[in-house]
Amino acid sequence: DIVWKKTHIVSGWLFVASGIIIVVLTLMNVEPWLAIVSTVIPVAIIGGIIYPFILYKRLQREGKLSVPEL
Repeated sequence: DIVWKKTHIVSGWLFVASGIIIVVLTLMNVEPWLAIVSTVIPVAIIGGIIYPFILYKRLQREGKLSVPEL
């Protein structure tokens, strides 16, 4: 639950920031598809894959998270 909640908070802020960056890049006459690809894809990768994995491993190492038995 901790990883889920923190991931969604961080991802929300990352997507807001990427939206602002897209607007700024579009105002600077950058192609819209290039602005979207250069911001949303890295944000989705960081916010959706890398951050939760790092957070999970850190919490597990600190003993704040137990590994469920299968």
